[in-house]
Amino acid sequence: MTTKSPSSELPADHAARAAIVAERARNVAVVAGAGTGKTKTIIDRAVELLAPRTAGAAPVSIKRLAALTFTRRAAGELRFRIREQLLRDLEHAARTNDRRVVLLRDALSNLDAAFIGTIHGFADRLLRLRPVEAKLSPAYALVEDTGELVRETFSRLRRAAEAGNLAAALGPSASALDPALLAEAAESLRAAARAGLQMERAENAYGPLPSVEAVLASMIDTRDVDFSPPAIPDPGVAAARSAVDRLAQMVRTMRGRSFGHDHLRRLSHALRRLHDTNDAAEAFRVVQDASRGRAVYKRDFDNDSTGWSIYGAVRPDNSRPGSLAEQLRGPQRWLAVRLVRLFPVLRAMYERVKDEHEVVDYLDLLVKLRNVLRDNREARGFYQGLFDHIFVDEFQDTDPLQCEIVFFLCEDGVNADRWDQARLAPGKLTIVGDPKQSIYRFRRADIVMYDRATQRLQAGGALEQRLDTNFRSRPELITFYNQQLDRLLGHDSDNPVDAKTGRANYEPLTPAPTVPPAGVCVHALPYAGHNGSALLARDGRAIEAVVVARYVRWLLNSGREVRDPDTGAARPLHPGDVAVLASVTTNLPLLLAQFDGLGIEYSARGGTLFLAYPLARQYLLALRALADRDDGVALAALLAPPFFALDCADLVAGRASGDVEAVAYHAAGEVIRDLRARRHQQSPGATARDLIERTALGRAVVTGRNGRQALAALYEIAWELDRRAALDHLDYAQATELVRAWADAPVFLDAPEPLGESAVRVMSIHQAKGLEFPVVILWDGFQTLSDRGGGLWRVERDGAAWALSLGPIAIEQPPGSGLIEREKVFGESERRRMYYVAATRARDLLVLPLPLTKSDRLPYATKALAEGADPEQVERFDLFRPDALPIWAQGRDESARSEVIADAALQTELDERGREFALQLEAASEPIAVPIAITAAAKRSESVEDDSADSERARKAAGARFGNQFGIVVHRALELLLSGAQPSPHEAVSLAARENNFDEHAAEALADVERALAALDSADVTADNGWQLCCEYPVYDVQPGTLLSGFIDLLAVSANEVLVIDFKSDQPRDGDVASAYPAYAAQLRLYGEALEHSGRIGKRKVRLALLLTATGELRWLD
Repeated sequence: MTTKSPSSELPADHAARAAIVAERARNVAVVAGAGTGKTKTIIDRAVELLAPRTAGAAPVSIKRLAALTFTRRAAGELRFRIREQLLRDLEHAARTNDRRVVLLRDALSNLDAAFIGTIHGFADRLLRLRPVEAKLSPAYALVEDTGELVRETFSRLRRAAEAGNLAAALGPSASALDPALLAEAAESLRAAARAGLQMERAENAYGPLPSVEAVLASMIDTRDVDFSPPAIPDPGVAAARSAVDRLAQMVRTMRGRSFGHDHLRRLSHALRRLHDTNDAAEAFRVVQDASRGRAVYKRDFDNDSTGWSIYGAVRPDNSRPGSLAEQLRGPQRWLAVRLVRLFPVLRAMYERVKDEHEVVDYLDLLVKLRNVLRDNREARGFYQGLFDHIFVDEFQDTDPLQCEIVFFLCEDGVNADRWDQARLAPGKLTIVGDPKQSIYRFRRADIVMYDRATQRLQAGGALEQRLDTNFRSRPELITFYNQQLDRLLGHDSDNPVDAKTGRANYEPLTPAPTVPPAGVCVHALPYAGHNGSALLARDGRAIEAVVVARYVRWLLNSGREVRDPDTGAARPLHPGDVAVLASVTTNLPLLLAQFDGLGIEYSARGGTLFLAYPLARQYLLALRALADRDDGVALAALLAPPFFALDCADLVAGRASGDVEAVAYHAAGEVIRDLRARRHQQSPGATARDLIERTALGRAVVTGRNGRQALAALYEIAWELDRRAALDHLDYAQATELVRAWADAPVFLDAPEPLGESAVRVMSIHQAKGLEFPVVILWDGFQTLSDRGGGLWRVERDGAAWALSLGPIAIEQPPGSGLIEREKVFGESERRRMYYVAATRARDLLVLPLPLTKSDRLPYATKALAEGADPEQVERFDLFRPDALPIWAQGRDESARSEVIADAALQTELDERGREFALQLEAASEPIAVPIAITAAAKRSESVEDDSADSERARKAAGARFGNQFGIVVHRALELLLSGAQPSPHEAVSLAARENNFDEHAAEALADVERALAALDSADVTADNGWQLCCEYPVYDVQPGTLLSGFIDLLAVSANEVLVIDFKSDQPRDGDVASAYPAYAAQLRLYGEALEHSGRIGKRKVRLALLLTATGELRWLD
């Protein structure tokens, strides 16, 4: 038997940890990988500074120490753990008569005087010491989440622009702005709307959509940097028209009929609308509408180099000066510059909104403190004298202003004009960070600034140490990380950060000797569609929700053990050990619905997910209904279950005059009247809690699916209502007016921590940062590593370069600087880091859903994590298919019903009613009549969705002698002539050809039209002979299970007859209509029956005919 030596339990990086703790003479820079215990190292170093073990080392007073981090949660944990460490050390020192006892007691007694908190709270505290220099009112309030302020700013700007009263809306701040600039800003906002840009923030299945609001919000977040916007350029409409004409000439040279050729013809035709407008915003919209559709590739031109060359001239990524694509971008540049020039007006409106609310935001504090430190050297010296040592945790999340503040505070003297000129005082600064965990670019975190700052520390002789022993994850997971995350992030041992790409290179982790192995720690969940088919995201995510929910059920019943996060001992897995992490929360409701169906309790947090939950929105509406009797939507929400057991019949009976039997309605009314009366006597939150407890809401929720978590969420809303009301001095009516808006547009509000260990945790990856879980499931196998931001605004710190990208708009200054492309690369680098963060939250098990995708080119994130992994590291589950469930996924789909009644007979009746309702609901979902086009029905085709005149004309034109386009042109020309819209066959054919982008066989089309007119004239079917002529006449008819619809080419009506004539440009066939054209004959009969069934033709005789334009022959169907 061998005995482990104490050194065998020491981590591989023990020497580095000891050096970090002991260092006194130099500043310290620590790179701490995921799970390496950086917080413990910070605490050990802080305690060593406060009560040094080394004889002769001078202690640092805790009052002169600052420890900064970036979330209140992290700050609270840091303070708590420092207190624990001080108590442990004090207990040991007291037992051993250690000289450190006095120092440790002093640190404990003054711990609350130390600044241990967020960088923003730190700035707030320092500014209040020098309010005159900071130019801040002592009574200001600090707002943390600026989302609502930004939303209000954007809304006010839009309303004022539409109403034409922007100067009045800005109030006193308008006097500082040029009136011409205000008029320009108003027109720019109107132009953006006319151009069809996405104005408000919105999301789709992949994440945020590019929107004007998102770009302007980014401008607000970077308002600390001034820049010079360019003059508004000419919109270039004339140049765009010239490009359109040139494109039309080029397209006429094509002879191919492939997808690529047809795409160019459609593009050329759609762009001709530029000749019909002089409005630059409308011109922008024309170009964008014309350019929609899937990407076009060389293979789409059937090896035709001419067509591919023409496409190259207009392809969206062609930025060559003078190209047709560049000429068409004139309206884009015009609109982009107008949006950039909104900045001064936007900033003024934001300041106006803040002033009205009497608040400042975090950026205000940081700017003011930075300015005081940079510009007032006496104040800088004062602030430097307050601290002997500053710790900065999570330094990779530092934004440029925060970095400047820290460097000015730690400068040796007050000589520097800029932060990067500051010579740091030795031994005053400790920074700890991991560039691989820098995922907060949307909050101004700048990995390049992190790199510059660490290089400055290196140049100043700082002690640099790297922590790589991971105490969190199993050794098997560490092996998986070192292989797969190295591929994901890249590896360069000499350069932790690549400043050109924003890439943070992977650095291998080492397993902790105290964490035992556990076998395979990665599960892969492959899934496909029916019959094993490949999936697109729109269908695949719903299947993944089923996969993940059933996997969680299987896992919870599998008997798997995990390490207890507190004790490290093995124990059975609990639901609270499982975390589902998502890069975006948009699609999580699909998963939550599946959890509900399987009776899996969960707590969902992240983004607007909390307030977007239907029950939460109904609760918000009901709160408002107590204050506003005229809000019909809110009142309807209050008078519905689960608040009161009322149905429509109860509401009708209750409102009927004199109906005293509507007991339930009147009882509900009594409760509502009492709640309304009491709202004036108590806080808004108390009334909100009464609404839960005095109606059936609380009881219904707690006995329903996910009941405990849902009830806790409702109480969290009530608490937030109270907090907002107290902060802004609002009464119940004012407070509920605020939350009423949340029901329509949910804002970010975090759900409460889950109750107990019985709930699976569902959250965003950003919220999971700093946390760890025994089991981590990465949601949404369709998320890619490509950056999908909601619009880009980027300005360099010196203001010399900026870039705007908003969907189709992309502009940068100076031109060709590559800033937009750099930001895309940086965005992808951050996406990769985000999945590094997500994967490394796992302690015992990482789970990767893997869809079978139709695309093999997109960089799917979970696929990238799993691809190429050692098969011995990953357990690959049997393929999930909706039509063939693997054994692990089988089981009941419904959770056990909550037993809330004891009457078995009543329960049986309720079950029967439930089954009846399900059957009736299924029957109600069946369409009464499936719409089918007459042309399709005549050919016994399947139903089609599009019964428009254009698609009907296209089906009729099928089989035309020179292709479908030829037939469509002939049909359209005859329609123009017979309706009187065009005076001559030549003009009619020319217009029809232009409309359909058809430049061939013009002579043949004209001949067909002239023959058709002659045939009608020979049959005396003309207006001059008393016939009323109508082209493309719409008809409808109902047959069992179907709704037939179509358009008659020519309907001729006289006093005694109705003629149904269909034009055909096919090559004529021998024989009568019924035998030569059976499908057309059936089509004509259906038209005739539809007319007769309509009752609109009276007793007129219906005759049916085909007009063959190739021969000018009318063939009648007898």
